[in-house]
Amino acid sequence: MPNATTLYRNRIALIFDFDSTLAPSTFHALLREIGCDPDTFEAEHVAPLVDAGWDKTLARYFGLIEMSRQREDPVTQALMARIGKSFPLFDHVEEMFDKVIGWARDVVPDVEVEFYMLTAGMAEIPEATPIAKHFKQVWAGACHFNEDDELIFIKRLITHPDKIRYLTQLAKGFHLDDTLQPENVYREIARDDYYIPYDQMIYVGDGGSDMPAFSLMEDEGGLAIGVVVADSVEKWRGYDDTHSERRVQNLAIADYSEGSELMQSMKHAVQSIAQKVALRKLGQGE
Repeated sequence: MPNATTLYRNRIALIFDFDSTLAPSTFHALLREIGCDPDTFEAEHVAPLVDAGWDKTLARYFGLIEMSRQREDPVTQALMARIGKSFPLFDHVEEMFDKVIGWARDVVPDVEVEFYMLTAGMAEIPEATPIAKHFKQVWAGACHFNEDDELIFIKRLITHPDKIRYLTQLAKGFHLDDTLQPENVYREIARDDYYIPYDQMIYVGDGGSDMPAFSLMEDEGGLAIGVVVADSVEKWRGYDDTHSERRVQNLAIADYSEGSELMQSMKHAVQSIAQKVALRKLGQGE
């Protein structure tokens, strides 16, 4: 019996945004820790730069750096790590990882389930949380600190469209090269050499910053799940005006408890991809 030609990898990848997906805003938590109201910061430090043509993510970092330089106790990596260690994750998030693996292996007992974090926020906080150990890689903005551990610049910035780059390098397996630069991500390789096909990925995010990733999943056959904090449902309003579809399979409240709509959505998504893996496995004569 000849082997099927469809790319087969015994692997499922789940990619999560962090802020407002797995936990509250890390940036707002950092601002509050240094005694700054987030709304005031946005109005006084971010909005004027955005009005002058700045990218919003870059404006936020610039405002934070300027504020840190003016403080007697500047922002440090140690401060960010301390915030991360006690960061208030959404309820039951820590239980989610084993459940996902179990759902997938109910269908394909030896399937590999990999978790990735892809966020425009700062890596230093989520990397210090208890759930960081579950992620094969964390892709996030990153800060540069001087010899006194003081924040002085940004060494990596992830804007909303950049998320496509990281999903592309995951598909191609380029993420295994820690020295990879953006200009190398789009070099062509044969589909048969991909690390994982896009249609064996699930992307979970919370809104506008994730629209490019949602669109890529839709275009390439992957699955996307939208997460919304209960008191922020309104932030999804209006996307219908700019996007003909919301580009997610379901939109659910950020509730990771047993039997919630979000967890049911994730179970259906994981097991549907696991079924696809099982079928492709048969096609390879395994």
